[in-house]
Amino acid sequence: MSRNIVIQRPKVALLFGSFNPIHEGHLAILRHLLEKCSDISEVRLVVSPESPFKEGLGASAQERLEDARKAISRSGLPVTVSDVEFGLEKPLYTINTLRYLRETEPEKEFVLVIGADNIASFDKWYMSRAILADFEIRVYPRIGYDAAAFCERYNSLPQVKGVTLLDGALHNISSTQIRQNREHYDVIVIGGGVTGAGVARDCALRGLKVLLLEKGDFANGASGRNHGLLHSGARYAVNDAESAAECIRENMILKKIAPHCTESRDGLFITLPEDDLSYQKTFIESCLKSGIKAEAIDPNEARLIEPAVNPALTGAVRVPDGSVDPFRLTMANVVDARAHGAKVLVHKEVTGFIKDSGRIIGVNVRDVDDGGTKAYYAELVVNASGIWGAGIAALAGAKITMFPAKGTLLVFGHRVNNMVINRCRKAADGDILVPGESVTILGTTSTRVPFEEIDDVRPTRDEVELLLSEGTKIVPSLAGTRILRAYSGVRPLVASLDDASGRSISRGIVLIDHEERGEARGLITITGGKLMTYRLMAEMATDLVCKKLSNSKACRTAEEILPNPLVRNARFGGNLVCECENVTEEEIRYAVDNLEAKDLSMLRRRTRVGMGTCQGQLCARKAASMLPSGDGMKHFLQERWKGIVPVAWGDALREAQLTQWLYSDREQL
Repeated sequence: MSRNIVIQRPKVALLFGSFNPIHEGHLAILRHLLEKCSDISEVRLVVSPESPFKEGLGASAQERLEDARKAISRSGLPVTVSDVEFGLEKPLYTINTLRYLRETEPEKEFVLVIGADNIASFDKWYMSRAILADFEIRVYPRIGYDAAAFCERYNSLPQVKGVTLLDGALHNISSTQIRQNREHYDVIVIGGGVTGAGVARDCALRGLKVLLLEKGDFANGASGRNHGLLHSGARYAVNDAESAAECIRENMILKKIAPHCTESRDGLFITLPEDDLSYQKTFIESCLKSGIKAEAIDPNEARLIEPAVNPALTGAVRVPDGSVDPFRLTMANVVDARAHGAKVLVHKEVTGFIKDSGRIIGVNVRDVDDGGTKAYYAELVVNASGIWGAGIAALAGAKITMFPAKGTLLVFGHRVNNMVINRCRKAADGDILVPGESVTILGTTSTRVPFEEIDDVRPTRDEVELLLSEGTKIVPSLAGTRILRAYSGVRPLVASLDDASGRSISRGIVLIDHEERGEARGLITITGGKLMTYRLMAEMATDLVCKKLSNSKACRTAEEILPNPLVRNARFGGNLVCECENVTEEEIRYAVDNLEAKDLSMLRRRTRVGMGTCQGQLCARKAASMLPSGDGMKHFLQERWKGIVPVAWGDALREAQLTQWLYSDREQL
């Protein structure tokens, strides 16, 4: 009886590459082949004859070959460095090398080891089908590629010898990053608003190495230029049910994780004689469908629980609105991100992206203070820069159609109302009053502005008059209430071009994987949304980041309590600097030492110094003296003046004249 005897040939794994130079990622793959692949008896490095890098960055083939041999020798790994393909026909050196080895060493079986990025583009390889038919292929993971899916796809083709995935967390750092010992992260987040800070925090909580970059200061954009409404979602319930449902869920989460940033006073949606009372029924039904508690109450009860409301109201609905301090909320996320290992930098402007083989691997950054430049590297970049996101995307060759919707608001000299008050009608200008800390804020307008103006939007006298006209209908006493200042922000809306005001645009969240669009591999954009949904936006962006980085850790931001960024100061003791906002010397010192407060404007966003009734008139000089530079008064007062100009009449004008008299000689105003 005859038997068929199968002779198993020893398998030799061949890892092709430029190896410019050998780095830890390569060594991790080699160790895996040697230690985890029991059927592999030998491992060889095959140095490619051409460098893929630009002139001046690469090295000759012979230099790379020698460097690779030295690196392998230092590592102690039993790996052979091969130059066998040198001199073979180009650009077919891979297939020719494989065939050459098979002919010269027929007693061995050769296995090709390649990255998921290469298998992803295998269809473009000349003679790739011949490789698939004649040679076994092992694929190692690469960030941003679904290696398992590619293996499954090619294994389904006829006459394929075998394509398998190398398991395990193989280190994946581009050689261009290692070569010059560059600063490398898992993810770089662009934008220090509340969304960017939230993304940085979520990524850090999941164990990622994070860098957060902000060209100005934290909460310098729309995050710090809104009415501070703790949205119940009721405002969107009729026209945007999805956003309304997101708001009420996040409302409840934020009350739990950030009690020091929020104030739950509930809100009223009131109907005035000129409004359609039948709209109230539609409003309540829409709220309930979105999960928002909405209860119609008698107008007399509304007058009782909110004495400031217009007594002529004909209807009222109570909803779970409130207020939130956007500055404190942003800083809480920044502080927690840093506590979990994130690096956070302000006054750092991203001026361009660094690419390797078409993939974004880093950013070029300019220091706003001294003009210096530096490059930072990462596996992924998240664009969370609000209305500036379109410009950031353009630097990477990507496109986002954004709608810059300017909104202007007024700050009144004391807390006029204790509950949030809205008009119960379709959203319009000047139809919401939000109490916050020691003041009340009236908003907002909505006007499209050119992108050229987004860095310096200013309130106008016409906007102020419109807001006052509408606001006094809600609370008549506003007519005799001192206006502290006006301010404007720009909403980062993604919308069509046929809406002049932006009122009809959804406030929904927009998450863009630019790789799926075929625009920019390695770039993710998170935009749209609103202050209330920042945490959800951050979770969505971080989920995508983790998917691409093969990180399976779950989001914890809905349960983890946010820290109070100023919890360690002696807020309840020490000398007061700002009596309007009860800011102490200890609080200012802590902000300077720990929260990157470099000037008065930055100090204001961290402590609220100068945001109260005196608008810095009485406290700015003392606060400035505690800064390292000891100055900054002129810039601070000039910024305050921008908001006073459109309301410069009556008490506001007299206060401005007093401020000028106090500081004109010293600050040269």
